[in-house]
Amino acid sequence: MAKGERKRSLPVLMTVLLVIVTAFVIACGSGSKDGQLSAVRTLSSETVQVARSAYNLITTDRQREFVTNYQTLLDVEKAVRDVKSELGAAAQIASVTLKSRPTKLEYKAGETFDPTGMVVVAVYDDLSEITVTDYTVDKTVLAMGDSQVTISYGGSSAVVYISVSSADSTDTGNEGGSGGKKGCGCGGVATGASIPLAVFGLALTYILMRRRKGESRR
Repeated sequence: MAKGERKRSLPVLMTVLLVIVTAFVIACGSGSKDGQLSAVRTLSSETVQVARSAYNLITTDRQREFVTNYQTLLDVEKAVRDVKSELGAAAQIASVTLKSRPTKLEYKAGETFDPTGMVVVAVYDDLSEITVTDYTVDKTVLAMGDSQVTISYGGSSAVVYISVSSADSTDTGNEGGSGGKKGCGCGGVATGASIPLAVFGLALTYILMRRRKGESRR
C-alpha cells in the first residue's frame, strides 16, 4: 500500500474503533458492577494502553504525518476514564511531563517566567494523557541563583531548567537555545513506529464478542 493510501485509511479505521468502544461500553451496562469494571480494565490494559505505548514511541514529525487520528485516541482514552470514574475506580494522575519546553530559557534577575511554547501533559496510571493549562509554577519573578522552575498539576510535577543573569548584564542570552542544563526535565524516548491500529481493532472486537458470548450462555 502506498504511503498516501495508508494515511487516508487511518481516520476511517479509528472511526470504526470508536464505534466499537461505544458498543462495548453499552454491552458492559447489562452486567454487574464488578463485571463492568473488570471488562473496562481489560479494554484499557489490552487495547487502549497498547495503542498509547506505541504512539509514545514516535519521535519525529515525519512519523507523526502518518498518524492523522491522534485526537481519536485521546477521545477513546477519555471515554474509558469516564466509565472507570462512574464505576468508582477513577484513573489517578501518575506523572506530569513536558512535551515541549518554553521558548525562553535565559532570563535577567527580576524578569517573570514566560511559559510560552511550553506544553504540559498529565499522565494517568492507565497511561492515558491529557494536555493541561491550569498547572501551577513554584515561582514567577526570577532571581539570581534560580536554576529551575517546577511545574505542578494533580500532585505531580516536572522541572524546567533555566539560567538567570544579573539585571545589569549586557548579555541578551540565547532564548530557547540548548546547552548546559537548560531545557525540560523530561526523559528521552526511543525511536518507534505508529499506532498498531489493526491490533487495536481486533482486540476490541474480540473482547466485545467474548462478552456477548458469555451473556448468551446465561
